[in-house]
Order: sequence, then structure tokens, then C-alpha cells
Amino acid sequence: MAEWQDGSAGQYFTWSSGKFLPKSQQKLGAIPVLGGNGPNGLHDSSLVDVPTLVVGRVGAHCGNVHLTVGPAWVTDNAIFASTIDPVVDVKYALLLFRAANLNSSAGGSGQPFVNQTTLNETAFPLPDLKEQHEIVRLVGSASSWLDKIAAEQARAAHLLPKLDQAILAKAFRGELVPQDPKDEPAAVLLERITRKKGQPAEKPRRVRSQ
Repeated sequence: MAEWQDGSAGQYFTWSSGKFLPKSQQKLGAIPVLGGNGPNGLHDSSLVDVPTLVVGRVGAHCGNVHLTVGPAWVTDNAIFASTIDPVVDVKYALLLFRAANLNSSAGGSGQPFVNQTTLNETAFPLPDLKEQHEIVRLVGSASSWLDKIAAEQARAAHLLPKLDQAILAKAFRGELVPQDPKDEPAAVLLERITRKKGQPAEKPRRVRSQ
């Protein structure tokens, strides 16, 4: 296994600020517009033409990290990587910057922000490209597995009430455990208890003393 290089992101990236593009000026097209909170509409021209990182620059979404998959327009409330060293897999970089929790390093008191200095000073341990690819593959596989577990859990939660009803029905029919033929069926017992509840309670008998 090759040695990892310890360093900071400033060794591998240069950054640029996005450009202002209000909704009213977005023109009909197929190019995604990305801001600090990710996709924000479509446009007919781009600022970047290759996959790159987009980082929320200001406000509640500062420090959020997104990945473009091709041509994209980046708005002025985000920063994007204008160049990335070829020794870096951009998907590996995405994982590393997200793990860095950039929002916790945000400056400002009233209006939090993340700037290029914050990004450049982020620790960026780097293995060779082959190992970067493997890390990305393993994380992707684990994420897919977790998504599958979450989907199965949601499905189980949806089916649980129906399962409860089915089990209760079987219980009332005496199908869960072997039954003594002399036992009163649960459904009959329940009906008798319900009927009895609607009747006035018997007055206690007075016992005469001898």
C-alpha cells in the first residue's frame, strides 16, 4: 500500500466564486444551476464544464458540499473548484470535504460564511488514485446497503399494523398454539366480556350476622 500524503486542500485546489443569477434571468436550457443548497433550476449556459466541487459560501447552507456531473452554473452564494490537481479523484474529494464538517468552521457571527481560506486550510490526506477509487467504491457500496436497509425498515413499519391484526386474528381463532378442545374460543370470550361490561354491576349481597 502506498503512503498517504498529509497536507491541506490548498495544495490541490484553486477556488472561484459563483456568479449572480436570479430566477428571472435564468433562460430555458438543460444546464443545472447550483447554489449553496444544491440544484436550483436550469439555465442555457455554464460556468464550469467538468465535474467539480461546489461549496455553500454564506448563510445557513454554508459549508454544504455538492458535486457537479458536467456543465453547470454556480450562483454567487457558492464557491467552486476552478482547478483540481489530477492526482485527486473529485469523488474522493467530495467525501473528504463532507467529512470535514465545514459548517462548524464557518466564520461570522450574524451571517455565517465559508471562504477560500477555510477551504484551503482543510486537512486533506491523500492516498494514490487507485486507493482513492477503492475508498469511493466502498463508501458507495455501504451507502447503497444503508439505503436498502432504510427502505426495508420503512416497508416493515408500514406492514406492522397489518401484521398485528393478522396475529390477533389468529390468536382469536386459536391458531397460534395448540388448544384444549374444552377451552372457550377467544372470540367468544371477548364477546361475552364485552356484553357483560354493558350490564349493570351486581349489587353485593348483604351477609347477615348470626
